[in-house]
Amino acid sequence: MKTLKKIEKFDKNLIEDLLVPVWSNTKIINETGLVIGKEGFVRLLSTPVSGTVRVTNIFQDVLYEEGIDYIIQNNTIKRVPSGNLPYFEVDEYFRKKPNAQIILKANPENIEFSFPEQRYIYFSEGVDGFNKYVSISYQVDKALCKDLIVGDKRLQAFVETLKETKSANLLLYGDSITVGCNATGTVYGGNVSPYLPDWNTLVKLYLEKKYSAEIKVSNQAVGGWSTIEAVDNFEQKCGETLPTTDLFCIGFGANDISTDIAQYKQRIKFLIDGYLQANPNGNVLLYSTLLPNNQAIGWRTNHALFEQVLLDVATEYERVGVAKISTVFLWLEAQGKPTRDLLANSINHPNDFGVRVYAQTLLKTLLGEEFL
Repeated sequence: MKTLKKIEKFDKNLIEDLLVPVWSNTKIINETGLVIGKEGFVRLLSTPVSGTVRVTNIFQDVLYEEGIDYIIQNNTIKRVPSGNLPYFEVDEYFRKKPNAQIILKANPENIEFSFPEQRYIYFSEGVDGFNKYVSISYQVDKALCKDLIVGDKRLQAFVETLKETKSANLLLYGDSITVGCNATGTVYGGNVSPYLPDWNTLVKLYLEKKYSAEIKVSNQAVGGWSTIEAVDNFEQKCGETLPTTDLFCIGFGANDISTDIAQYKQRIKFLIDGYLQANPNGNVLLYSTLLPNNQAIGWRTNHALFEQVLLDVATEYERVGVAKISTVFLWLEAQGKPTRDLLANSINHPNDFGVRVYAQTLLKTLLGEEFL
């Protein structure tokens, strides 16, 4: 274990490296993982090239040593019991009693341990929710899935206007993930090292740098909202801004646990139609949601199905595109990543790696081949 120089602020010069899509990159940067148990492990997206692995704590100010703190076995980072790699005790993460703030019943069919009684998943917001994560960088022989996400041509008009005018007004309307939970560079992530901004800011910074543009963002997202609150408060939250909005970004679904497919579709169309009525030549970017932790009972319902609803809705309009966030998170799980490795609160807020995946997916959808 070696102490590194403490990061004092986010380095904007790193933004291009951090935003290369993880699915099409041969250099995996700061992939996150959570070790459960003294002899637990983190499963990587792919087997690393020998000699390229770098493991730090989530704050990136402690470097761990291979052979002393961990060993590499194919595509896993396995904790050495006598080492210093952070970890949760099994009974600390899969608790015998629920947290006071929120009850997350563990699904015995989806967890890797067998218990004689009902267990509950650890939950915490802020730094306490992710301070035991590790961050792993490494190289792979080839891109994992080069064409997982491609550009949406229905958004090309917005991109061409941005390139010509060097300016754009974005309106964001969504839930806590759009608010910014829980990137380390936000109050929701504790404003701690490495100070990664929320995905909204990453998108803004990238577009400004690439096109020498001025991007103005109005973020009207509210934590805890589902599509029903979005519809009920649409005029109050968005009405004044709609006529001057060049790109209306809509991201609901994480809190629509009890919403059926037909209701979800009707409400999304309501938001699109309301915007286009105020701004007939406007552009809309719909984005699906990450998927709640599938180790918790009752939290993942229709979430994965909502994305297809968005894709179906988009076909009814000329300038409505869809960023397939759910597709990417499902793909990450298919590589063997537990959902918890991508989260900051163990249930439905992305950690820094998940935040970057959001930004990568949105930018790739928006810019297509022009993105990196």
